[in-house]
Amino acid sequence: MKEYGNQHRRKRFEEFDLPYAKPLPGNRFAITKIASNVLVGYNYHIRFENHNYSVPSKLVQKRVEVYRRGNIIEIYHDNVHICRHLKGLPNYGYTTNKEHMPSTHRFIANRNVEWFISKGNDIAKDVGEFLRLLMLDRH
Repeated sequence: MKEYGNQHRRKRFEEFDLPYAKPLPGNRFAITKIASNVLVGYNYHIRFENHNYSVPSKLVQKRVEVYRRGNIIEIYHDNVHICRHLKGLPNYGYTTNKEHMPSTHRFIANRNVEWFISKGNDIAKDVGEFLRLLMLDRH
């Protein structure tokens, strides 16, 4: 520290740096992971860290950027924030927001096994029974 008149580092810190120092933030630093140029699949989902997240269906076959900050997934298209999801397990599962679905998918998404069996029964009792057996085999 000869160039500074043999001052000690501590004295220089207290004189020049300490007056501008601020307290550490209360929130812990969240590591951010970024993926750019991620292709939106035909099923209006992107895969990030071995999990699939939905985006609005109008973005099928477009490229997006994905940011993970802590347990929040943020998705952007052309520098515009598109959506946010909680981080899913890395099990290749799906996290889907129903508003992202095209209207034809929303129609089916609101149906359950009983609805399909009921519609089959409306056609014929045998059709309803067939659907019941088919659904039992799948669940």
